[in-house]
Amino acid sequence: MGTMKVLPDKIESALNKQLQAGETAALVLKTTWKPSATIPLLWLAVTNRRCLLFSSLRGSHLFDEVGFLEINSVARDGMRLLVLLSANDQDWNLPIDAAFQHLMDQAIQEINARR
Repeated sequence: MGTMKVLPDKIESALNKQLQAGETAALVLKTTWKPSATIPLLWLAVTNRRCLLFSSLRGSHLFDEVGFLEINSVARDGMRLLVLLSANDQDWNLPIDAAFQHLMDQAIQEINARR
């Protein structure tokens, strides 16, 4: 999985359950966003086909996904947010965990290279 840090086993397992045949993850970043009390923190995966938000809820839960062709722009907003603006008004404003912030620019480069 590229230059990612080693992921916790349950997160790697959750991600593997979400990947489609032939799909590989280039980067995975931990967010600090917990959409509800019943959903664990979300993780952002940048794959060779799409970006997806997932968690380890019930083994693996796909919260949302967006294909690269749907993304209009991606940028940092300060040190904590990765912003994805897509053509279908599916904006993601994601606070990135401090331990993963150093990967934000790489994530932006990966996404822009695939758009």
